[in-house]
Amino acid sequence: MKEIFSMNALLVMAFLFYLGSVCGWFIEVIYRRFFSAANPERKWLNPGFCIGPYIPLYGFGLVVLYFLTIFQSRYLEINLKGVIIMIIMMTICLNALEYFAGWMALKFFKVRLWDYRNEWGNINGFICPKFTVIWLAASSAYVFFLHGIVIDNLFWLSKHLAFSFFVGLFFGVFIIDVLYSANLLGQITKYANENRAVTNVEKLKANISNHVEESGGKPSFFFPLKSKDYLRNNLENVVDNVVEAFEEKKEKIEAKVEEKKEKIEERKEKIETRIEEKKEKIEEKIKK
Repeated sequence: MKEIFSMNALLVMAFLFYLGSVCGWFIEVIYRRFFSAANPERKWLNPGFCIGPYIPLYGFGLVVLYFLTIFQSRYLEINLKGVIIMIIMMTICLNALEYFAGWMALKFFKVRLWDYRNEWGNINGFICPKFTVIWLAASSAYVFFLHGIVIDNLFWLSKHLAFSFFVGLFFGVFIIDVLYSANLLGQITKYANENRAVTNVEKLKANISNHVEESGGKPSFFFPLKSKDYLRNNLENVVDNVVEAFEEKKEKIEAKVEEKKEKIEERKEKIETRIEEKKEKIEEKIKK
């Protein structure tokens, strides 16, 4: 442990970010291939918005989990109560991180990197109880099983500092990737602003993959958005789908409004009839 704490904190965070980003990418590839509702054709899709095999959100998540565990070992009692408090704190932090990342992408770039709006109890489509339970399970797994593995990896790094060169190389490639992806993101944001639409990145990738296959081509796993023509055509499809969905909802709302109007008119007629009947009865009594 002394060797780990003697390492530069920036190097530790960089290594954890690298480790979490890559492992998270593999998790997301499997999830999107076999479980994601946005990929009904069950295609292999490159998750996230970057090209390479890494998802920054998971990298930041691992950094948070690691330092919270270190905080527990130094300032909280190592007992069942302390462990439960730590797991709850981790779950809250991961939810907050997920919400913030989703909000940033939607607010500034008009894209949804994930969409939980169809999930029960969701908050703005960024977080929901279902995935909160998943984060709770992940936090528990980290505390009981994974933290020791992370410590072992950091201990190995402290004995092989030459590997930090590859960590630096990873960040060099990562920065280039972010710049390239930001250019594509700019195109999507521009089109979304022009059409007052929001783009679901996962659905966009699936649509482009289908479009390429229908055209007789082979979809690119790492560069699914590389073709401007495919990108623009599928952005138009996404916008058209949004408009169609809006029109459908509008028609349903109008139909409900008409139904309520009819019911109100029926009630009004019944009330008027009752009033007339009561008037007649009162008049009859007066005459008697």
